[in-house]
Amino acid sequence: GDRFRLLTRGMSAGPQRHRSLRASMDLSRALLCDTEQRVFRRLASFEAGFTLDQAIGTLADDRLEAWGIADALEGLVDQSLVLVDPGEPPRYHLLESTRAYAQRLREEAGEANTGTGRHAEAVRSLFELASRVLKVRPDAQCLGQFAPEISDLRAALDRYPVHAPAAGGEVTAFSRDLFELLSLTFEAQGQPAAFTASVP
Repeated sequence: GDRFRLLTRGMSAGPQRHRSLRASMDLSRALLCDTEQRVFRRLASFEAGFTLDQAIGTLADDRLEAWGIADALEGLVDQSLVLVDPGEPPRYHLLESTRAYAQRLREEAGEANTGTGRHAEAVRSLFELASRVLKVRPDAQCLGQFAPEISDLRAALDRYPVHAPAAGGEVTAFSRDLFELLSLTFEAQGQPAAFTASVP
């Protein structure tokens, strides 16, 4: 329930930075520039992996431009706060504890809901594309292209009622083919009535 107090027992004589997971992560965060810290906090929006384009689409605003996000992401990889999965395109992800830490920093910075609407819209656009592609080519290759996004889809559907209610029905409809191909039809059927009522 409170992972950031881990490592506190039996190490009272050790350096402060080694006495808890929070202290260790705070040390890593202190090495980041302001832009890297801002990007790191906002990457907590992603439940699972993400591409550079997805990060830019979700995080970019009047304080963060595309090149700055790309540079910050590279710096976070160098600090091992973000991990890279080889592929084309490469995918990035945060470990569970690292993401929980980023989420906590977000809340402490008063940014708990910053970017959630953009994240939901990015997911909606992605699954609109998935709907078109899978209707034409419902094969393993295309399924594999979109299946890794299922965790972010679930997160977006949870956020829609508050942050983007008008898009809820659309994304439910767009994702129906993917749910069915993954034998997860019950998930689409389990969406709120306000969403499923608008699914054609």
